[in-house]
Amino acid sequence: MEEQKLWALPWRGGRLGSRRPRRRRSVRRRRRKTIKTGLSEEELRMLGGVAAVDTADGEDEPLCPICLDDIVPGRAVRVLPGCNRAFHQDCVDRWLAISPRCPVCNVWITPQTPRTSPTAAKTALDS
Repeated sequence: MEEQKLWALPWRGGRLGSRRPRRRRSVRRRRRKTIKTGLSEEELRMLGGVAAVDTADGEDEPLCPICLDDIVPGRAVRVLPGCNRAFHQDCVDRWLAISPRCPVCNVWITPQTPRTSPTAAKTALDS
């Protein structure tokens, strides 16, 4: 008789009498929605590090690592805090709106870091 009682118990998920596991899709969807992707316009303004760069005559003009175009004198350049890499401002702002990391070295860029001075932009381009 005990064998009949055993077969009468529901069999789910490998354990006798256990409930069906909850679906986790809704949790995953909720997590995806709350994950922040890039920096907002306000955070980009807080970054600072924007300068117009001058290059001395005879020096090679450095390249923007994103568009691979020359960084010409007079064009706005943003130097990222943390790694001190220089980019065209419009190129790196589009990048940072998608991903809050440096496109070259993958360092997290946060608006709480101290602002980079325009002289640091010149130093970063010279190195």
